[in-house]
Amino acid sequence: MSRHYSSVAPALLLSGVVLATACTSAHAQTALLAPTPAAYNWSGFYFGAFGGVGWTDVVVPDLFTDAFGGNFYSPGGETFTLSPEGLFGGGQAGVDWQWGRFVAGVVGEIGFMDLYESRINPFSLPVPAPETQPYTTFKAQWFGSLAGRVGVPLDRILIYAKAGIAFLDVEASSVDPCGRSFCGQTTIDASGDGVLLGWTAGGGAEAALTEHLRVGVEYRYYDFESLEVSGVASNLLEYHQDIEIDGIHTARAFVNYVW
Repeated sequence: MSRHYSSVAPALLLSGVVLATACTSAHAQTALLAPTPAAYNWSGFYFGAFGGVGWTDVVVPDLFTDAFGGNFYSPGGETFTLSPEGLFGGGQAGVDWQWGRFVAGVVGEIGFMDLYESRINPFSLPVPAPETQPYTTFKAQWFGSLAGRVGVPLDRILIYAKAGIAFLDVEASSVDPCGRSFCGQTTIDASGDGVLLGWTAGGGAEAALTEHLRVGVEYRYYDFESLEVSGVASNLLEYHQDIEIDGIHTARAFVNYVW
C-alpha cells in the first residue's frame, strides 16, 4: 500500500510541474500579445475658460500745457506711479498639432480684466479737503490676444511657451476740481480712452486628465503702447499727458475641453 502511494506521488508532482510550466508559458505569450497603452496625442481643437490675477505699474507724467511751455504741477517734469491689480477671466479656443516629441498650435482668447486705481497727484499743493485734490484714475477692462504656442509633451503633460499679439481696452483721466482758494475758477478735466495694441509672451504646463478634459496653469506678460490723455480746462488752455503701462503680469489657471 505504501509502495502504491509512493509511486503515484512522483507522477502527480511531475504532472503539476508540467501544468505550471504550461500556464506560465501561456501567460507570457498573452502578455507579449497584449497591446501597450498608446501615448496621449495633443492634436485637436479645444475650447475652455480661464481665470486669475493681474498686476501692473502705470507711470503717470505731469500734465503739460504748451501755453506755459512746461508742466503744470511739477516744474521738473517728475512722474508718479499707480499700481493697479485685480482679477480677470475669460474664454479661449485653439488648435494643436503634434509631430513626435513636438507640439505646435495657435490659440485666441478674450476676457475682462478688472485693473483699477485712483491716486492724488503727489506734486500738487495740499488742501484741507482731500476730495478736492487733483487725482489720476486708471482702468483696464477688456483684453484679448492671438498667440502661437510650442511645447514638449511628456505623455499627458505638456510644457509650452506662448507669444503673440494682444489688445487692451483702457481709460484714464486726470482731474483737478480746484479745491484751493487761490485757483479761481480754473478746473481741469483731462481724459482718454481707447484700445491699445501690443504683444504678449509667457508659458505654462497643461495636463490631460482624460481624452477630452485638460487643466493647466500659465504665466503671461502683456506689453502695450501708451495712452494719450488730454482735455481743455475752464481757462480754455489744453492739457495733455501720455500715460505708460509698464507691462501687465498675469497668473492664471484654465480648463479646456478637446473634441
